[in-house]
Amino acid sequence: IFHCQLILKHPLFQTRYQISTVMVRLTYVESVKLLMYLKVYFGKLGCVTGAEFNHEDRQGCMQGTRVLLLAELWGWSMDLSAPHIFWLSGIAGTGKTTVLETLCRMLDKEGLLGGSFFCSRKSKDRATLRNIFPSLAQAMARTSPGFRGELMKVLQHRGCADPLGMNLADQYKLLILEPAKATFEQYTASTVLAIDALDECDDPVATEKLLNVILTSKPVEYLKIIVTSRPEPPIRCAFQSKHHSGLRLHEIEDHIVEADITMYLTHRLMEIPQLRNEYAHTPWPPQEVTILTKRAGGLFIYVSTICAYIGNYKGSPIERLKKLCSLTTPPTLAVAGIDNIYTFILSEAFSNIDPDEKACIQACLSLLVSATQPLQVIGYARLLNTSPQLVRAALQSLHSVIHVPEKDADGEIIPYHASFPDYLITESRAGSHEWFIKLHSAHSSSADQCFAIMEMELHFGIGGATKIYKNSKGAGTTVHIPSYLAYVCTAWAHHVLGSLLNEGHSRRIESFLLEKFLYWLEVLSVEGNVHTAGVLLNTLSQVCLNNVLVMQY
Repeated sequence: IFHCQLILKHPLFQTRYQISTVMVRLTYVESVKLLMYLKVYFGKLGCVTGAEFNHEDRQGCMQGTRVLLLAELWGWSMDLSAPHIFWLSGIAGTGKTTVLETLCRMLDKEGLLGGSFFCSRKSKDRATLRNIFPSLAQAMARTSPGFRGELMKVLQHRGCADPLGMNLADQYKLLILEPAKATFEQYTASTVLAIDALDECDDPVATEKLLNVILTSKPVEYLKIIVTSRPEPPIRCAFQSKHHSGLRLHEIEDHIVEADITMYLTHRLMEIPQLRNEYAHTPWPPQEVTILTKRAGGLFIYVSTICAYIGNYKGSPIERLKKLCSLTTPPTLAVAGIDNIYTFILSEAFSNIDPDEKACIQACLSLLVSATQPLQVIGYARLLNTSPQLVRAALQSLHSVIHVPEKDADGEIIPYHASFPDYLITESRAGSHEWFIKLHSAHSSSADQCFAIMEMELHFGIGGATKIYKNSKGAGTTVHIPSYLAYVCTAWAHHVLGSLLNEGHSRRIESFLLEKFLYWLEVLSVEGNVHTAGVLLNTLSQVCLNNVLVMQY
């Protein structure tokens, strides 16, 4: 009996909701044989340390935050008529892992969590796709006696001698679907499997295959799967036109996210004794919380990093809080967490590509940080002297940090958070990497392209008039100026001023003013920006004089 009790305490015989009390008289030899039998078969599934929820000090959502989001995910979990797979996507730093950790705890508390696998690029085992289905199967074997028995039948079959080496389709069918189908017929509630950070696995092609296997296989009733990831190309491609539920974290209304971030900051900063004493006689939260909430731009990784920076024992929390709120660019230590994310994303984007593809990414990033306003895809194409298709290809791996509209005319290319351009141009943060951008060089390149476009496209009558009128309205003709041309006509001086002014620019300015000046004014007139011409030229002339560059008008 003693030996049997030891065996029943083995993880594979443990369920949180049904602890076996069966007592069977076994000899010592029989007990050892049974335990070895279990180890041999279930040992085939491997063991991935730290992959399940409630491990590695992963934090859940602070109580009172993400309430509506968690309610929506819970509703999907309970709704048997909803699609069997849910994709929770979000740009870097929006808190996907924290949300899923919280959901797993909620599901586990109610006995509805089948298993979880938190992928991580920091662990080889947790970045290997072929470990996901075996680990989830092993987790369900622990929580469901019925599933455990059916899985044992599969593992005993000679065709399942090496489950870790199977292709993904066979893994899913034999280790998950077949045991679940035989078990869940008697269920009345959902069982949820959770896969976090799928984009952190080491094989993008296999990642797409794994999702296709799940999405195209006939679902088992009561079995549901939630996946979180950044919106990387292979994952977007897999979910495209497939039946699933989904939510994009970065598209949740700003005021909802800001309210959660404010609550998080208020609580975390109140936990720091020095700050609590400093603001003991003033209303809490202080105005600094509002400032930091706005700067967070919806990124929870940003606020969690700066809270760790403020509360670090090596510095003064009071001074660090004031410094963060007063400086335009935060100290490097305060954004170390988000910098690690940016470094990883860019490392992936710059790996295994041709030199010309790498140059195109660098050119797009250079324009991103130097542009005076967001530009459409066609604007990038014209300013970089390339095609919209190549611009999209260059930015394809950066969708988790840069918004790229699905159609060329649907909107502008915009970084999701201001910290990304700051990272690219700050030497202390990105200076050692190939994607580091010297801002004056970026402006110089943009200025050259502005001049090239204006020299080529500005001509007499560009505003639609065929003779002189008192103003543009008198011409009676409505002319559409392409957005990229309108941009270069207002931004060229800004780019020149942002560069290290040289003789080459001086000559181009002189040539432009002699040959294209009136046509340039015509475009500004159509755009209603003539008043800016004088300001631009006056500022430019002052800078040129200060640099001892002679301009002739």
